[in-house]
Amino acid sequence: MEMGAALAESFSTLYDKLTLPSRGLLAMRDTVPAFDYIQALKQKTRTMNFLKEIFNKVDVIITPGTGTLAPRTSLGELTYGRSPDEQDSAIMRYMFLGNLAGIPGVTVPIGYSSTNNLPMSLQVQAGWWQEAVMLRVAHAVERGTKHATPQVHFSLLG
Repeated sequence: MEMGAALAESFSTLYDKLTLPSRGLLAMRDTVPAFDYIQALKQKTRTMNFLKEIFNKVDVIITPGTGTLAPRTSLGELTYGRSPDEQDSAIMRYMFLGNLAGIPGVTVPIGYSSTNNLPMSLQVQAGWWQEAVMLRVAHAVERGTKHATPQVHFSLLG
């Protein structure tokens, strides 16, 4: 809703540059009733209050970086994008909290899946304005992780 409102004036000029899923999501911005939007804002406030209590007891929240292993990407998806589906929700399962409440988060690579050799990660989230704590924890995780080049690797830097 908020992004759709912010882009309302430039939506028509940016339309051709957006992927099909982005076009669809932004076009739906006017379909959310005001009552639902107000209810969502109330939930956001409850979530933020809950997080304040949590961050009085812990410095960071550590979760998997994604809720499921990365899926393979088809050539068509690389060209045309893909429509959001249940798999996207599963992948982004742990990101919603930070996006809703506005807490900082960083994802740190931890290795590769033995199932499909695709990357796995941890997400570190901290309280508001606690980026330094979050980055120290992420750095410690990264230092403690054995880094290996995946079986298929393309260097973009040469």
